[in-house]
Amino acid sequence: RGLQKVIKECHGLESAPSTHSRGTSAIDGIFRSGTINPFKCGYLEVSAGVGDHRALWIDIPVEAILGFRMQDISKYQCRRLKLH
Repeated sequence: RGLQKVIKECHGLESAPSTHSRGTSAIDGIFRSGTINPFKCGYLEVSAGVGDHRALWIDIPVEAILGFRMQDISKYQCRRLKLH
């Protein structure tokens, strides 16, 4: 199936704002393979990024990037030094 536009899947093209400061349509996008499913995605204001394009963002689960769930890190308590 190839690559899919993430923002289009999350929000649809009808509600997409222009991605260029002087534009009238969404010309930028983020693409994903079929195995990566983002939690959330969206647009920032034009002035929030660098340059004259609107910044796009996606939140991808770590498991989707690594291919497995990482083990939780155990927290250890500090032991007091005993002097004799």
